[in-house]
Amino acid sequence: MITTFKKTVLAISFALVACSASAASLDLRHEYKHESEKHAGRIKISGSLGNHSLSAEMKFAGARNEASESFQRDDLEFGYDYQYEISEELRLQPGMLITLRNDRTIFKPQFRIQYKLGSGIVTKLRYRHEVFVYADDREPEQRSKITGNLDYNWNSFQFGFEANYVKGLNDQLLFDGDDTNWDYNFKIGYKKKN
Repeated sequence: MITTFKKTVLAISFALVACSASAASLDLRHEYKHESEKHAGRIKISGSLGNHSLSAEMKFAGARNEASESFQRDDLEFGYDYQYEISEELRLQPGMLITLRNDRTIFKPQFRIQYKLGSGIVTKLRYRHEVFVYADDREPEQRSKITGNLDYNWNSFQFGFEANYVKGLNDQLLFDGDDTNWDYNFKIGYKKKN
């Protein structure tokens, strides 16, 4: 399984390097989920050319108490965004993500607004509509998701807070017997500058 993973990573990396992108990034993550004792990982490659942005992401899941040797592909996601620079501070970004899984395809049209407050502080607000189309005879399901971000950059360090709110639109039970769910994340990062 790792051999397939390495081949896929190399193929996507070479494809990204071969195209003339004005900006590109590679994002590797590993996660250990404490309650389920499972491992998860992802690799995301993205690039932009002018106002257009493209991305490809693969997610992997591992068995209990085992690291990467047991990883299997969980889903594959492709994304496209277009950025409208209204001013130096304000940016509008419509986009579309498509997630492919063995049992379903998820279409995620979205709209993001970003505002730079100055001194390295950036706010973002995104609305995403998710449509789940199943491979079997189940009816499609829909959800609405709102995400808010507050980010701060200082030198090469990045600090952020993100909050998500999800509402099921087809009577799905998402959390605690309700059709809504929410989460929040804190993040710290380091980005090497050229």
